Formats: sequence, structure tokens, C-alpha cells
Amino acid sequence: MAGREALAEDGVMFVSIDDNEQATLKRLMDRTFEEDNFIASVIWQKVFSPKNTAMYFSDDHDYVLVYAKKAEVWRPNLLPRSEAADKRYRNPDADPRGPWTSGDLSARNYYSLGTYPVETPSGKTISGPPTGTYWRVSKERLKELDTDSRIWWGPKGEGVPRLKRFLSEVKQGLVPQTIWSYEQAGHTQDAKKELVSLMEFEDASDVFTTPKPVKLLRRILQIATDQYSTVLDFFAGSGTTGHAVIDLNREDGGDRKYILVEMGEYFETVLKPRILKVIYSKDWKDGKPVSREGTSHAFKYIKLESYEDALNNIAFTHETDGQEALKLYGDDYLLRYMLDFETRGSETLLNVEKLAAPFRYRLRLRDGEASRDVPVDLPETFAYLLGLRVRGRKVYHDGQRRYLVYRGSTPERGEVVAIWRDTENWGEADFERDRDFVEENSLTEGADDVFVNGDSFIPKARPLEGVFKRLMLAEPAVG
Repeated sequence: MAGREALAEDGVMFVSIDDNEQATLKRLMDRTFEEDNFIASVIWQKVFSPKNTAMYFSDDHDYVLVYAKKAEVWRPNLLPRSEAADKRYRNPDADPRGPWTSGDLSARNYYSLGTYPVETPSGKTISGPPTGTYWRVSKERLKELDTDSRIWWGPKGEGVPRLKRFLSEVKQGLVPQTIWSYEQAGHTQDAKKELVSLMEFEDASDVFTTPKPVKLLRRILQIATDQYSTVLDFFAGSGTTGHAVIDLNREDGGDRKYILVEMGEYFETVLKPRILKVIYSKDWKDGKPVSREGTSHAFKYIKLESYEDALNNIAFTHETDGQEALKLYGDDYLLRYMLDFETRGSETLLNVEKLAAPFRYRLRLRDGEASRDVPVDLPETFAYLLGLRVRGRKVYHDGQRRYLVYRGSTPERGEVVAIWRDTENWGEADFERDRDFVEENSLTEGADDVFVNGDSFIPKARPLEGVFKRLMLAEPAVG
């Protein structure tokens, strides 16, 4: 449901699934999107050779279920025509309208005006359409088409009439079909080879066993996006979606954005390195670039604190007394008292006392058997929690003092400015200088709401610590 709500009104969702869970997923998607918004069930040929070791059938395909948020609004893009498709058009009669191909003029559907004889240019009479069929057009319409040189009678002028279709008149693309061959959308071996070429290991299956080929995601992007679309993949895996977006932008000059979500350990070892490498160069082999066809690109990644990391960062104010009380009163004491009062200084619950030095805030994270301290981007976290639509993020300097200023808006608060600076060990004169610097540089101009970390003499500004902690659900809202 959350994925559906994230879609634009003309948005669409593609979900890859294997044969084991396709039926279950279809029922779930029907409930989530409603059956009227079901678009198609695509069959993707994921392997290029049968598995002769299979007990029953060789598993050669997966499904891609397609649902629109609003089927009456969404329309697919036409797929680019291939060279092979265009080569089917020829011009054997030197028609000035250019290359053409011919189509059958007979069909099995009953047509009351479609049972007449025809005379070919050579004088041969054809008594009617092939047995069991009808001409698609009336006798009068056939004559009009023939006068316009749109009927092909064969090289000798004595064949069954066929309708000429000119390349210049067909749609400049192909309507997507529901069967995607591996030639069109790639296969699993392609996907592994792509990953091996980018990364420096011999077998991608040791690191990521089910990558998707770039061709598959590229085809989806061609059908579903324009040059300014935002693409969300909340099971990003090895990062194929980001790879495909970067490649397609590089090719057509688009400005598509991508959001990738992944919680697997291979984020650091596969996904992030893959995106970095694809930005640097389009072509790779054995983990090394073989061309310098890169792209101008920046991406930001955000790590959310895990439950285990949160527990590791809980610190008790009176450790000995706390442990003794825990033994006496059990978990109820821990949940009702200790987490509310005895752990207020824990970084994981936002230690507001340390926000005087926001650029040095750190958490202790487990890394296997060891632990390490990592910096936390508090300004960015606050912007996300506030729901701030950021328009600008700028650094100012007042001598050795550094100011980080966010400017943006939210529907509830209007124009918002959030000012971050290091106020550790500041006195009254420092706060007066702080106020003057903010006013001289018009840092709060036009703002309906001004947030600042710690104390300040800045007019209209209010400390952000309480809002920050409340938005983290570390404290209940008051009033």
C-alpha cells in the first residue's frame, strides 16, 4: 500500500516475480490497486537455453506484473523500433512514398461485403478470398486503394492482393507486448556477466545470486518514464535499476531521478560500488574501465540506524543502579522508567546536550565482532523528519565559524529556514556576533518558521531540539 501511495497520479508499478508466487502476488496487487488498474502480466524469458536437468519442466520465464495507480490516466510509451523491424520494409516497385511491407487482405471474421471476385493487373481472375475467409475491405474500397497504388499484386501482377503499409506512415514506435524474449530484455546470464564485468570477483553468484539484466530494466523505463521521471525501486538488489537509469539518461540526455532502497549487506560491496562505476564509465571488464564515457552525476545515500545499533547506543545514566532495578522489577521497569529517564543521554535517542556541536555527532555501530564510531548527518536527518522540501543547502563562514543553512518549505509550516552551527563553549558575546552575522547575511529573510540548534539571540528563531526529538518519537508530543 505504501508503494501505491508513493506513485504519481499517472504512475505505474512493475513487479518481477517467479512462477511460485505469481498467483499470490496477483491477488495481493488486485486488492491493493483494485482489479480495474491491472494493466498486464508480462512473461519474461529469463534464460536462453533449457535446463535439461530439470525434474519436470525447464523453468525458463518469470513474470512482470504491471499495475497503474489510475488505469484511465496512465498510458505506455511506444518502444523504439529496432533495425530488424525496419529492415522488413522494402521498396521493390520504387514507390515514391518509400519502403513498405504488405499485409494480408483476408480475415476469418465475417464481413458481408467481403466475398467478391477480383481481377489482377495481369488479367487473371481470383474468384474470391481464400476458403473460409473474407476480404477485409469492400469492392469499392479495394478499387480506391489500388488506384492509390496501395495494393501489391506480386512481382508479376497476378498474385492475391495485399495491402501496402509504408514505413513513413506507421507509428514511430512499437506497442509493448506481453511476451519479452531474452533478445529484447536480456537473461540471467547477461545479468551475472554485467555484474562480473563491473566488480572484481570471478563469480557474481558468490555475492549476489539473482541480479536482473540492464536490458530488462531499460525496457521498463522506456515504457514507463519520460526524461524527467522519478523511479523508485524499494528492492534494489544489486542496483540494476540505478544502472539502467544512468545509462538511459546518458543516451537520450534525460534527467530521470532514481531512489533505491536496500537493506542487504551487499549495499556496500555491490550496489554502491556499481553505481559509482557506472557513473565513471559506461564500459567495464574485470572490474576495470575500458572506456571513459562517463557522465556528470551526483548521488546521495542515507543509512538508517538499525534496531541492533539503537540498542548498542543506549547508555544508562546510573549503570549499576539501573542494572539492580532491572533485576528487581524486570522488563516493565526498563520500558516504563529506564528508557524514559535513565537513558536520556543516549546518542541513539538524540542527546540534545551534544547538539551544540552538531557536525561532530557520532554513533557506535557494530561491524562483525568489532564496533566503530561513525558520523551522523543531523542536519539532513532533521530535514527529512520535518518533511522539508529542500530548495537550497548552503555553507557560510564567519571567520572560523561555519554555518550550514537549509532553506525549503512544508505544507504545514510554509517557508522554513534551519540554521546549524557549532555553539560549544559560546558566551553572550558569541551569541550577539551570531545574531549580527545572520542578520547581515539575511539568512532568515522570507521565512515563516526559523529553526536553530541550541541557544540564540536570532529574532524569530526557535531551538530545534524539542521538535527534532519529538519527530524521532523519542518524546511524546505535548498539547
